[in-house]
Amino acid sequence: MSVSVGTLEHGALASVDERGVVSAADLSLAWWVGADDRWHVPGDATVAIRRRAGAAPVIETAVRVPGGEVAQTSYGAAVRSRGAVVVEIENRSPVPLTIALAVRIGSAGSVTGAGSSLCVDGRAVLVTSGPPRAWAAGETAAEIVTSGHALTGPVDPQSGPIELALLFPVPHRTALRAVLGDVAGIDPRDLPAAAAVARGWDRQLERGLQAALPPPIGELVEAARADLLLLPRRDPDVVAALEDWGFDHEAASGWSGLGWRARRRARQRATPEDPWSALRGVDAAEDPAGFLSALRATLVRERTRAIDLLPGFPPDWLGQSVTVDALPLRGGALSFAVRWHGSRPALLWDAGAGLELRTPVLDPGWSSSAAVGETLLAEPPAPLLPMGTQERSSGDPVDAPVQFS
Repeated sequence: MSVSVGTLEHGALASVDERGVVSAADLSLAWWVGADDRWHVPGDATVAIRRRAGAAPVIETAVRVPGGEVAQTSYGAAVRSRGAVVVEIENRSPVPLTIALAVRIGSAGSVTGAGSSLCVDGRAVLVTSGPPRAWAAGETAAEIVTSGHALTGPVDPQSGPIELALLFPVPHRTALRAVLGDVAGIDPRDLPAAAAVARGWDRQLERGLQAALPPPIGELVEAARADLLLLPRRDPDVVAALEDWGFDHEAASGWSGLGWRARRRARQRATPEDPWSALRGVDAAEDPAGFLSALRATLVRERTRAIDLLPGFPPDWLGQSVTVDALPLRGGALSFAVRWHGSRPALLWDAGAGLELRTPVLDPGWSSSAAVGETLLAEPPAPLLPMGTQERSSGDPVDAPVQFS
């Protein structure tokens, strides 16, 4: 499964698959590691381990080599009003290695190398932090490289489509950096590090609806929110999800670009009969907009002058804390939390004036028109208890009252 990387301003710029292959338009970049024992090709005989830097679309793919590992990190960065994809390969082993960047160019055209840059029809599409020491070209360059027959010296002109392998010596505890995209005049060393990019995404995700939920759903929310911000805003489902999750600037930009049919579709929010089942049927990585829309339907249902809290509350969440903050409604923002006092849920809320709150699944008999409050609900009804046991969760002690703002 591929994961998108990009920037908030430019959206998704490339995808990264399980092997760490980065694909952007008609160019893809794979990587091979020449170690003392053999060549390690992620996804072939070598197992690749993929990690994500928290919520940020910063993707690390690592392979084991004698004495340590080599890690490739891919992410988007904005430079000179352009978006580019940074690929950094770090040698975390105690010995020097050779890194091969396998560049596959899918379009016809003249392919030339000049120092640290690779150009197609004179346009720089790849720049590295140093010139390659050797290279190989062909329909597949892997056999040439792994047999030790790569050529030294400047890269000869080639014609695409072609695969071109560029070989770089990488001493221990150092890294090779490459940048893909419209890279004319870019020095790879001037672009921000992955950690700085991840911190920037964390700041962006402080906006909008915040939801701290039980695992495994709760572990998917932040990454899905970041992935949503990379999606094209020509899709009405994406625009609806941006609005529902409080990304107001991006939603306004999306609405302005929709035609009337698409706007009509975006306004028609689906209300599933069984929100929890609908949520479980959506893959957060493949469809972040669909996942977040289904999750919102699990957290809240808007009715005329009334709000149903947690209409999709599942048995899995019994005894576990739930916190929802700054959920956008037509009349303002809603915040609420569920904590536990023995087997009874305690509900805290800040909903603004003029709304009736209800908990149709957690406690069907409760409702309130108070703008702010807290209450101890009844024990969960029997249909909500785990099937077959009818046992009530003892839960965790109730937290101190929470103030929402």
